[in-house]
Amino acid sequence: MLKLHKVENLPFKTKYSDLENMFNVHPDKFNNWAPNINETVYLDIHPESLLVYIPDHPIHWGLLSYKLYGTTRLTWLLLKINKVKPENLFDRLTPGIPVFYIDEGEAMSLAASITDEY
Repeated sequence: MLKLHKVENLPFKTKYSDLENMFNVHPDKFNNWAPNINETVYLDIHPESLLVYIPDHPIHWGLLSYKLYGTTRLTWLLLKINKVKPENLFDRLTPGIPVFYIDEGEAMSLAASITDEY
């Protein structure tokens, strides 16, 4: 397990306090280092608290996060809940295929608890 600020020879600078350092990073298939939430965070979300959104047109994960939560910063949560790999972040969702999510209050509470533990 490796934090981004410890990766050598990055083409950019990162500080220990940057948000990216909250999660461990892993190289992708192109040897780019990125946080892989699916590998790093365990969520204990009860199935009865999951809500269902059924897209009626192709939509990206980030736009869906904005539609549901008013921010793209919780895109990682949608990916994690739906077991989507981060490299598929820009795939469009297929209309008619259900997407699971938690309500905005729970999502914000979850994000705050992760930040508080950091």
